[in-house]
Amino acid sequence: MKKILIVANFTKRCKAILKKAFKQGMDVSIIGSAPQLKKIASKYSFKYLGKSFKNVEHSLKNFWAVVNCDQDFHCDAFIDFCKCNQLNYYNHNGESLLSRKDLGPQETLTKQLCFKLIRP
Repeated sequence: MKKILIVANFTKRCKAILKKAFKQGMDVSIIGSAPQLKKIASKYSFKYLGKSFKNVEHSLKNFWAVVNCDQDFHCDAFIDFCKCNQLNYYNHNGESLLSRKDLGPQETLTKQLCFKLIRP
């Protein structure tokens, strides 16, 4: 399974995405500022990388995709950074904003993480 970075917050949707990623056995790392994220990461045996992107800039190339679950976080510079590092980038609804690396079964699993989890 390829590594996925989840930009997380403490919303119902994000918690559902993290739970589903755990059930699918995905290799997930979490970044986000909500204090509860560290506890959730340890609960699901995910790696918590802290609050700042400075902690992950050097290792972003190791990830297959970034899933942005934080609806309040939208940064064109970060999307450009993902583009330069050839990362697939999905928003919290599973919409692919960048598709750069091999799109096989992993993309289907990643999109399924976000689709049809919580009805608005």
